[in-house]
Amino acid sequence: MHLPPGSDPDQLIALFARDKKAIGGTTFVLDGPRGVEPVKVTDRALLLDALEALR
Repeated sequence: MHLPPGSDPDQLIALFARDKKAIGGTTFVLDGPRGVEPVKVTDRALLLDALEALR
């Protein structure tokens, strides 16, 4: 899996934060041992590192 050419990780993170599931920042809805649950990510650097790894 790779990001499309020309993708801007900063812009993607800004869009994540505007998603309808976002609760005061970036929130993903992930399947876990207790079923589907929201997971809030407060470490922007972690998200940037993850997106950079997908380039």
